[in-house]
Amino acid sequence: MPRLRPLGESVAPARAADGSVYLTRPDDKLAVTVRAAGDGRTDDTAAIQAAIDAAAKSGAGGIVWLPSGRYRITHSLFIRPAVRVFGVGPTRPVLLLADHTPGFDKGVVNMVIFTGDDQYAVGPVPVPVPTALPSTPPVRDANSATFYSALSNVDFEIGAGNPAAACVRMRIAQHAFISHIDFRLGSGFAGVYQAGNIAEDLHFHGGRYGVVTEKTSPAWQFTLIDSSFDGQSAAAIREHEADLTLINVAIRDTPVGIDIDQGYSDSLWGKDVRFARVAQAAVIISNENSP
Repeated sequence: MPRLRPLGESVAPARAADGSVYLTRPDDKLAVTVRAAGDGRTDDTAAIQAAIDAAAKSGAGGIVWLPSGRYRITHSLFIRPAVRVFGVGPTRPVLLLADHTPGFDKGVVNMVIFTGDDQYAVGPVPVPVPTALPSTPPVRDANSATFYSALSNVDFEIGAGNPAAACVRMRIAQHAFISHIDFRLGSGFAGVYQAGNIAEDLHFHGGRYGVVTEKTSPAWQFTLIDSSFDGQSAAAIREHEADLTLINVAIRDTPVGIDIDQGYSDSLWGKDVRFARVAQAAVIISNENSP
């Protein structure tokens, strides 16, 4: 991995000046393209969900292209197992939560949720995802058998008056990832709430937290690569039992870098991690006497 750049520079890989890393759409006849307004005013939730559901229809997953635009959503979007959503075009598409969107003011509510299959053939969803809007019908969370799902090259923006909003719930497992995302969190709670195995080139701006998570669904480490945090009001990362692994990560202008929840121990490994203007603590260990 490259060494961390000076503080004034991006830690992300090189990309177009406007942010998009997939400028053109590959010729894939089986892929589904989102047909939505993308004007930042129209509610595009249903159109995006329809494209995801169409890609998932075969039961073997699929690819969804989300063209450049600003897509206002009003409810949670559900990425089905083995579906990969890629932003494409000259500018990176944005999923927008407008000011004071109903339902995003209490508890924790996710804009995007990776879902899972009935891993153990138990039938009805035993513990529905509590952060889905709407909460009925019940949503099955991603799990240790949720492979190949992905979200990449799609930014998030949270407007004022949405203190419960969290961008992505990603309890995905092997061969699944999120990457190339800027989270402009504004009034929101977090960029990632419940993390999966790996994420790359994520940049968290503002909000209460950048990442809030616990143990991943397969109980493997959460690895974050080439990413940055700035301006969170509470902490860049709040976690427990995540086996947090950081490579080339910068944390700036926040009270706490990594806050391990009280009473929990964890393993934490980092390479080329930089803290700057972190007022209270780079890491709160919490359970200092745990072996």
